[in-house]
Amino acid sequence: MATIPTQVAVPSELPQDLKFNAGKIDEFVTTDEKFYIDRFGNKHRTIAGMNYDSNQAMLNYGYVTKKSFEVGNTIEYSNDILQWENNGEFYRWDGQVPKVVPAGSTPSSAGGMGKGKWIGVGDASLRGELVGPSGLNLIGAYSSIAELMSSTPNEGDRVFVTGYNEGSVVGGGIFNAVRSSLEQDFWRVFDSSVTGIKWIAECRELSLENFGLSGLTENADKLSVLNKAFDYCTSNSIREIKVNDNYSVIENLRLTNKSNVIIIGNGSIEGIYRKNVNNNQNTPEAYDNMRPLLGASKKNSTINVLIFGDSISTDDPNTISFDATMWAKIKSKITDDNPGKEFAFINRAIGGQTWANANTKPTSTDIEWYTDPNEPWVYYVVQPKPDIVIFAFGMNDANGFNAGAMVSTVNKVKSALPEADFIFITTPAPSIAAILPGGYDQPIFQEGRDFAAGFARTFANFYGYSYLDINHYFNMVRDGRDILNCELMKVEEVISSSFIASTYCHDFSLSAVVSSPLIDESKVIAVNCGLDPEDLIYIGISHGKYIVSAKTEYVETYYTTTNPVKYVPEYDHTIQISVINNTFRVWIETALIAEGKVIRHGGRFLPSIKWTSGNGPFSSVTLMSGIPRKIQQTMVDNEIWGIAGEMADTKYPFGGNGVNHYSSKGISGIVSPVLAKSNLKIPNVYNDGIPESYYLSLSQGTIAVIPAKSTREGNVIHLSGSIKSTIENGEPIAFVPKNATPNGTVIVSGLTPSGVARMAVNIDGSIVLASGSAVDLLSLDGVSYAV
Repeated sequence: MATIPTQVAVPSELPQDLKFNAGKIDEFVTTDEKFYIDRFGNKHRTIAGMNYDSNQAMLNYGYVTKKSFEVGNTIEYSNDILQWENNGEFYRWDGQVPKVVPAGSTPSSAGGMGKGKWIGVGDASLRGELVGPSGLNLIGAYSSIAELMSSTPNEGDRVFVTGYNEGSVVGGGIFNAVRSSLEQDFWRVFDSSVTGIKWIAECRELSLENFGLSGLTENADKLSVLNKAFDYCTSNSIREIKVNDNYSVIENLRLTNKSNVIIIGNGSIEGIYRKNVNNNQNTPEAYDNMRPLLGASKKNSTINVLIFGDSISTDDPNTISFDATMWAKIKSKITDDNPGKEFAFINRAIGGQTWANANTKPTSTDIEWYTDPNEPWVYYVVQPKPDIVIFAFGMNDANGFNAGAMVSTVNKVKSALPEADFIFITTPAPSIAAILPGGYDQPIFQEGRDFAAGFARTFANFYGYSYLDINHYFNMVRDGRDILNCELMKVEEVISSSFIASTYCHDFSLSAVVSSPLIDESKVIAVNCGLDPEDLIYIGISHGKYIVSAKTEYVETYYTTTNPVKYVPEYDHTIQISVINNTFRVWIETALIAEGKVIRHGGRFLPSIKWTSGNGPFSSVTLMSGIPRKIQQTMVDNEIWGIAGEMADTKYPFGGNGVNHYSSKGISGIVSPVLAKSNLKIPNVYNDGIPESYYLSLSQGTIAVIPAKSTREGNVIHLSGSIKSTIENGEPIAFVPKNATPNGTVIVSGLTPSGVARMAVNIDGSIVLASGSAVDLLSLDGVSYAV
């Protein structure tokens, strides 16, 4: 049992007190506890407690250094420390002093290491703690890369940087001072103030944050960082760089290699022109925009296929193989889709030309097949009597595209070859890398190609021609956006009598509140629906009813309301106009009063709505802007066109000219997928059950409001569409194609706003108005006859 002491005053000689005190002497000497309790309940230091206090005092008062285990020495006090020269470390003796250390000793041979023995207290020990899991907590940190670069390191230094920029906690990390000849890259390798010593980052992610984008507010600083990042990736053949946070920049930053790097990650950068972040969007998809090649289907002999275009369509546009051209791929596709048929392929493309040249003469006629420089270019297109004509212009048209020249050229070829099949190829945009001379990266040059491509696309779609939509697919593959699949987003609402948008879009929906009944039939509302100021939809009033028409440059009016049904409300009401892809619609309140295909120029634009003669007549206007759907970018400019440089010459190893001539990779990645999706099989008209359909040839003075066609099914001809004509009765207003000519004159009837008009279709194909008038409108829908 434990001895219970008394409370007799000191000194007590009672036996139980003496026995208790003997136990306390043992506790004082041998226990590891820092305190013991006397018989009165008071606390006192043990030897272990006094040693602890003295050690703490030594830490506060400092150590007395001595040499050395190798030399030999005596530790006289607890704050004496002895160096082991073998590793430079200092040790203190944690046992009783004095402690004699013989010469030639080591910490292990002179008593061992650990509690009550030798304990390391020097620099090497500290370094050991620093490399542990919490080592960096024992040191300070540089606040920025700029501060790091201004430091004076020793080779082998290892430091921590809080953030790339002052005040940021992103883009820093652990850096080592290394003697190196590596060039500073502003990502992983940084200069120091000591010649020859570089700061090199450990385990550093390739991200825009680690180039210093985080925390910046000035656009000039953002421009500098983005250019450093994109240039580094391009010069090191790196295709992808991450972004982890959300940023915005102004659009006119001139970024040298942005189109040669794909940005990935969970962040975003808003404002970079034609650039999105890959973040699990849909992958690009090509579409089939071919119509049956009915003209070629009639040929029992060799079918002539001719291409008419600029340098991209030639036999050797800076390629390293004749097989790696757009023309070669088209020839292969046509041949593969039509086994057993014979083809003759004719190339009438000339480099550096535009639609304006196509309508007249090229700037150079020094070409083998251009034997007479006095002849227009079209002469050499129609001379071989092609059955299929492929139009492939636009790369050189840019913002100078002339829709009139295109329409005139197509009409000339159509007039000479009325039964030929036409295929249009929409042009891609050139490299957007800002290192090129000539400003190809600027919106006017990029949108200019979309401008021309959009007109070719909608023109072909409206008139029923085939087209290979290279431009659409290119926008997905390189720019990561689907310009024909837009997401509507409300961006503006104004209280105004007229409206011009301040936000660019490709499609749109405008909702305008008419503040009072429209009663002035001389005024017309004009809605701009494309990049050209003449891409217009008109909304007017006739006999108290709304009427709608649409026109564009050189095509004139291509749509007119055939039967106005909606009276103008006598109260405030809403007019809504939408243009989505190739279709426009007009509503009055909830009633759809007009719908049709649109012909317009491509590229982003600012929609507007107003009187043709000035402001009015609205109290408010709301814009839903069509923003192209984001698509996964899959190619960069250097892959599509060849590696960009200051000269547009052949690039190796994949060809291209670095600007606007495809490399073999570009052909495989842009042209081939579009061709693969397109059906170029020439049908057997009757075996395949496909009716023959052709446009009517219109006389001078007749225009098509809705494309006028004849369709043959067996021995029956069906006419469709509607026209207007100022030609007097008895004169031909139009001509049907040869396959629609009757064996004798037939009399048919069509509808006009005032009743019925009677027409004679003659054996020469002419359509002559016998009675009635086509001045306002003549509908051919439902007109049929036998042949």
